[in-house]
Amino acid sequence: MEFELRELVVGKESFNKLLNADLPVKVSYRLSKTIKKIEEELKHFDVNRIELIKKYGETEDNIHYTVKKENMESYVKDMEELFTEKVDINVTQVTLTEIENAKLSSVDMSNLSKLIKEE
Repeated sequence: MEFELRELVVGKESFNKLLNADLPVKVSYRLSKTIKKIEEELKHFDVNRIELIKKYGETEDNIHYTVKKENMESYVKDMEELFTEKVDINVTQVTLTEIENAKLSSVDMSNLSKLIKEE
């Protein structure tokens, strides 16, 4: 299934909430495999995000970076390009019935919509 990196970044909390929900063992297993793949993509995203901050930023201690004001427009442009990068992740979808006890908000459901299949 194709995702934009933005969808993964925005949905990270919702993925973790679903992963930590008390669900049937088979559903938990399938979700953990899917979310592990998502987490791998997010790791690659973070590496690239940090590189952009270093590229456009400055530091006084080689640990904390701040994007320079004169570089902000270029930084935002590159971040937007990174956010719109598409990745293909082999997901195993679940049904609403399988996750009905997960106590998810409307925002969570929206973030998780690609992981949920119609019954």
